[in-house]
Amino acid sequence: MYARGYYNIDTALKYGDTYPIFTPENKWTMIATTYKPDWSFVRKYSGVYQLNPAGDVVAHYRDNIPSWVIRPYDENDFLEQGINDWGSHKKGDSFDFWASGLLWIAPSNDRLEMTEDTRYVYDSDSNQVVAMVMVHPIRSGGELSLAGAFKATPEGISYYDLRQYDLMSGIAASGVVKSKITARAGSNYFTAMELIYPFSVNNQTKYVWFVPVYYQSTNSNLIGLAGLGIVDAQSADKVVVEYTGAGVSGEKLIEQTKESFRALYATAAGTGKPTFGALNCTLVAKYDFYTKDGNTRQWLVVKIATGEREVLVRSDMLDDLTLLKIQELKKGDSFGLEVDDNGVVKNIFFFK
Repeated sequence: MYARGYYNIDTALKYGDTYPIFTPENKWTMIATTYKPDWSFVRKYSGVYQLNPAGDVVAHYRDNIPSWVIRPYDENDFLEQGINDWGSHKKGDSFDFWASGLLWIAPSNDRLEMTEDTRYVYDSDSNQVVAMVMVHPIRSGGELSLAGAFKATPEGISYYDLRQYDLMSGIAASGVVKSKITARAGSNYFTAMELIYPFSVNNQTKYVWFVPVYYQSTNSNLIGLAGLGIVDAQSADKVVVEYTGAGVSGEKLIEQTKESFRALYATAAGTGKPTFGALNCTLVAKYDFYTKDGNTRQWLVVKIATGEREVLVRSDMLDDLTLLKIQELKKGDSFGLEVDDNGVVKNIFFFK
């Protein structure tokens, strides 16, 4: 039904992904991604075309692509193949046809290639879905190092050079997590779709890999989520793996794994003792209860002067009266909290 629209567009263009999407006006429309290769095989972006149900071109966006167009670039031929072509010819900050080496020309040490396929993630800073592509150096064992990341949005494609941080790649992080998995009879385990995020620990921001763990039944081939691992991207010995079960899945699994990871850095540097701080808070949300090591736990989302953060309520750390007061809290209530470096609540006060 949309085929006729292709004949109304420049036939010199290459067409990539074409997909339906819901507009802010609550209407379905079709988006076609385009680009034009030049004589040197470099892909020149040509924007996206919006088609109506009759196949007619409604609009052409190139420099002012709406934010609701979540995939403005063809994923395979333009974005991913373009990244690999650019990376294989990278020398310094330039594009060099001889970067891979020839006779007396040594290969460039700056060459890069994709580590895994494109990931689409929600960016809370821009309030939109963005495409992320991780790359590693082209060298022996290079796939175990993270060289940088591409971020593609309707505003453009940006490259972030991360070599100075000496980070492991998603492949390496998955290997670390798999080495810690406790095998269960009747199932095979594997990891997939690892993602790197900034993570606050002991008032420091660390880059960590979130690595989902999946199981596949050897009898039925059923595949499901088995657990989640978190790895410090700079330190392979800082890794935790938590498993689903006993009501732990989804958000509870994420929060439990984050709690276990924070516990790896539980003490203040050089003191061997946790440090504490007071927060003036407004309650934003409460997560459901869960049990770990025989103790009831609950995560709260609170708003403080610098923004929102999560704090952990542990039944083994507070008396019954304090726990009761916490349960009586409602969204929008203001109060004070004393928390340690890991965000564990030690006291609550200033109730209104």
